[in-house]
Amino acid sequence: MENYDVAIIGGGFCGVLCAKLLERKTKLKIILFDKKDSFEFTPAVPKLVIRKEYCEKVSIPFSKIFKRTKFIQEEIINLTKEHVKGKGTEIKARYIIICSGAQYPISLKDKDEIHTLKYCNEGIAINEFLKNAKKVLIIGGGLVGTEIAGELCTQTNKEILIVQARDRLIERNPKKASDYAFNFLAKRGVNIIFNERIKDYSNKEFISDKNKYKTDIGIWCSGIKFKVPYLNKEDFSNCIDKEGHLIVNEHLQLNSFQNIFAGGDVANTPEEKTAQNADRHAKCIVHNIICLEKNKRLRKYRPRTGPLVISLGSWNGLFIFKNFVFTGIIPGIMKHIIEMAIIFRIKHL
Repeated sequence: MENYDVAIIGGGFCGVLCAKLLERKTKLKIILFDKKDSFEFTPAVPKLVIRKEYCEKVSIPFSKIFKRTKFIQEEIINLTKEHVKGKGTEIKARYIIICSGAQYPISLKDKDEIHTLKYCNEGIAINEFLKNAKKVLIIGGGLVGTEIAGELCTQTNKEILIVQARDRLIERNPKKASDYAFNFLAKRGVNIIFNERIKDYSNKEFISDKNKYKTDIGIWCSGIKFKVPYLNKEDFSNCIDKEGHLIVNEHLQLNSFQNIFAGGDVANTPEEKTAQNADRHAKCIVHNIICLEKNKRLRKYRPRTGPLVISLGSWNGLFIFKNFVFTGIIPGIMKHIIEMAIIFRIKHL
């Protein structure tokens, strides 16, 4: 069994930045596990439903990112306080960083022909199905569902329906933002139904608690779950909250464990799950690992509300910061700039 100083689980924003910062600031021996072979800029994945070639712009093979970090493309099947076990690799590590993100489970019995959209390969699969589809049902009117609808209604003539269980779109944001998104989509022909929940799917028909809908393709964007099934139950019995997040202290250490950290979507920090906050998690975690190495005081992580940029098609969007909402082409341009800046940083940090 090989020994490492730091094992990182998950190659999203937080995991990749942790590895890059550790490479630059320390001489620690690092290994990173991920099921995919590439880093993906997930906020841009909705664009792939229209332009699958966009995948080349928003994904970077891990082999081109790291200098010293060893990458293993494996799913983790077991983790203890010192050991990380993948499907074919088992290692021992002094520090473990868990950044395995969120899951988007489909809560229907029949789910074979229903698509989710988190990774690039899922966006490409939807792109292929859309070629012969006339009617598209989007289940869920949160951030991802709204952005998919924005891509479709500005670049295709397909019949688009959103069924949203809440009483407005992007409901965790100010009402002004919800109203703008609704009006933008409705003016472009998107049919939006509120306060209705899809309960079942059978024979290409979606069944809600009020109606039935026939469609050519269904895209599931409803609900986020946080699952870490690989955690050893004996070691981590008090480390998961009721939503499935990992419970961290003020230093982003896993509850009761000095050597294990959690960051990104899976951590139970009281803030929006954004790339910006995952970036801040990574900086804090790396700083604290260095402090532990030097027996220095750890830095406290302070959750905060940062700005959010939502795209509606290629060149329109919303900029949201607390209760301030700015709409139109400038937020649309900002989304492109943010994307290019993060990709550049991942490549060259």
